[in-house]
Amino acid sequence: MAEWPFGSGIELNTDPVYHFREYMVAVGLLRSYRGMLMLTPQGRQSLADPAILWKHIAQTLILGDSTYHTEVSVVALIHMATSEGEIDVAAIARTLSVIGWEHEDGDSISHRDVARVLNGHWIALGNVGTEEAHTDSSRFTPLVRRPLSQAARVLVADALFQRVPPLRG
Repeated sequence: MAEWPFGSGIELNTDPVYHFREYMVAVGLLRSYRGMLMLTPQGRQSLADPAILWKHIAQTLILGDSTYHTEVSVVALIHMATSEGEIDVAAIARTLSVIGWEHEDGDSISHRDVARVLNGHWIALGNVGTEEAHTDSSRFTPLVRRPLSQAARVLVADALFQRVPPLRG
């Protein structure tokens, strides 16, 4: 958080840290015990082996509490992984409308309906990759203006698809 433009003495002043902690608890890597953060058994395994952490993040990336959340996740992750520039939140919303999602009153899905899910994925993916992939000026750039690193794109592929080895002739 060295480049964070605001005070970073406490978690409440550093939204990225707060949201990242919440994400780590939600995916089962950390837990709170008597006001302290503790690693879960999955967290300890992940700390010991980066491949286990990678697999766990890939398996939990599309955790959702509803069919809507799952479908938004899939559409958003595909868009995030294939966009070279600015993430077009309106395009994600239009795609969801085309596949049949709408509000109870018939209104179309909007960028606001997508933002919460998209922001959740950004917490998991925004800092995946080498330090060089995240320049100082882009580290806190709003997500819609910052593409995923190549490593984060691979993580999305691992979350969405089971890769199979090529056939040998």
